[in-house]
Amino acid sequence: DLSSVLILVPALPIAAELRSALLRKAPRPLLLPRIDTLSNWVQSADLDGIPETLPESARQVLLHEALSERGWFDEAALWGIASEMAGLFDELTAAAVQLPDDEVDLADQLQRAYALRTSAPLAFEARVVHELWRALAAVGRPDAAAAYRLRLGALLHKVADSRCSGAQPLLVLLD
Repeated sequence: DLSSVLILVPALPIAAELRSALLRKAPRPLLLPRIDTLSNWVQSADLDGIPETLPESARQVLLHEALSERGWFDEAALWGIASEMAGLFDELTAAAVQLPDDEVDLADQLQRAYALRTSAPLAFEARVVHELWRALAAVGRPDAAAAYRLRLGALLHKVADSRCSGAQPLLVLLD
């Protein structure tokens, strides 16, 4: 009986192959484990204390308004820039990048990363990123990428606590 086991796989097609392989190798009828992807498991877990996610449409509007208020770019380009900034923030969040305290520190980090000397365009880009990221943070609700990281962290604590109490075994298959 493997029904108490949770197996996380990289993609759902692997789940079907794994189920078939388990049934082929079992000497008798078998209660199969629950098989899911990490992403599905994280998103569907019942967790307390995770703030409500800021909808993507609200995030895009907030970024557009912040860009519009600052007057840095042509109005016709703002939706595209807002979309690109949202994507950048998702990548930075997924990589657990911490925003420096001010745009000067961010510009310094970027200059070191790209082995550049003081650069006005890079300083401007750092200012744009810093101010827009702060504008999103001021809302007080995580975007989808931040909520995913919060949920994942909460699940890791939950799994660690349950391992101590002998609860559901968890297996992770990597490709």
